[in-house]
Amino acid sequence: MPFDYRSDGKVYCAKWYNNSVVTAASNEQTHSPLQKFKRRIEGQRKDINQPDLIRSYNNGMGGVDLLDRLLLEYWLSIRGKKMVLAAFVNILNVATVAAWRIHCKAKQKSLMHLKFRRQVILYLWQPDCLQDKCHNYQKYVTIAHMGFATQGSCRACQK
Repeated sequence: MPFDYRSDGKVYCAKWYNNSVVTAASNEQTHSPLQKFKRRIEGQRKDINQPDLIRSYNNGMGGVDLLDRLLLEYWLSIRGKKMVLAAFVNILNVATVAAWRIHCKAKQKSLMHLKFRRQVILYLWQPDCLQDKCHNYQKYVTIAHMGFATQGSCRACQK
């Protein structure tokens, strides 16, 4: 039996024995109906019964485990007294992985993960990549932009 379950009438717990043990608990779902699941055992693909609770857990993951795996592929270890830098690097890492997944969905011939990361870094290291692209932009306010008017009376002191 590849799974085990217990219930007290309110909470249902299921333990699924896959490559590693997965334990899930629910107050809504049970193990029934059992779903047929193909699994490789001793070089052959065999049908195994999978509890409905585990199947819905796997369907609800929605790529979270894939995101975790891709984050760990090229993990950057940042050590220091300030956690802000580590949090910022982690946010950049998550954004890069998400952008790579979008790139894979959008393109027929997509880049490998490492090559995509290198392309992003090379683009961000270009000196003009983050500069304003508008050439007609005035950086300084001239005297013509200033408004000249007499000052009104103060609301607080009525002067």
